Amino acid sequence: MEQSNTKKILIADDDELMARALIIRLTKAGFAVTHVLNGKDALDRLSGERFDLILSDLAMSTSGFEVLEELRSRGNTVPIIVHSSLAQESDVAKVKALGAKEFFVKSQTKVDDIVGYIEKLLGQQG
Repeated sequence: MEQSNTKKILIADDDELMARALIIRLTKAGFAVTHVLNGKDALDRLSGERFDLILSDLAMSTSGFEVLEELRSRGNTVPIIVHSSLAQESDVAKVKALGAKEFFVKSQTKVDDIVGYIEKLLGQQG
């Protein structure tokens, strides 16, 4: 039951199993979700469509780092959350310096925890 004030989330992740789990859970929580497989497609979608939140992987074709750098150069104000298998402290520091709100390590974070964080950030409870 989609309303006009439904929050829109863009997921950029080439891990289709992870993306599917996020899509199912976020949709169930009441979000409208769009999924792309790489950073280039994310940037293309963001050029023509408005989203309330971006959830991006780092390790994909046209990396999440490149997406963050490009969005920062565009003056992006949309919250960005990174979820990645990369877990080096330097990666976390870099994405935060590029404007990411949060960094979740895929192997250490449950999908429900990511969804809960998004619900709080966007002020929407499922």
